[in-house]
Amino acid sequence: MTLVHTAFAARLAALRGAPSSAWPGGTVLAPHDVLVDGTSLAACARLRATPTVHVPASADPGRVGRLWEASPRCVVLAGVEDVVPRLGGHHRQVWLDADLDACGAVVEEARLVGRVSATPLRRFTVHPAPGRAGGVARLPEDLRRGDVVAVPCPGVVHERELRR
Repeated sequence: MTLVHTAFAARLAALRGAPSSAWPGGTVLAPHDVLVDGTSLAACARLRATPTVHVPASADPGRVGRLWEASPRCVVLAGVEDVVPRLGGHHRQVWLDADLDACGAVVEEARLVGRVSATPLRRFTVHPAPGRAGGVARLPEDLRRGDVVAVPCPGVVHERELRR
């Protein structure tokens, strides 16, 4: 491995870890977790049933002493119900337990939380509900039933809107 290759690989890793504007302000993307306002979404997923919503303090107008974001964002934690491997020329398929159409989720930014995967990221077509195909997300190749995926959403959504 050359020095140029090492530097290039380090730069790619740094870019992958930088949150986009789809995530709430102050979000930190870690290899096995997403931290929002210092709260571990992997820990939230262990404590609550999916689908669930994490609303950061900056997006909650009911919190006293905080400035409310002009364009608030939340994060949906959805459980993986089923995964289908790549068939023919189609992307791998993943079905989640949340109706992501209800919140306008930014599926392209979906991240696995709660476990570390050493497998490469692959394209998955995310199905927010039976019979409907959603966007394409890059998720670990070894994604499996029971995993939890964090997906950023514009605005603030209530959990009842996600349930099917």
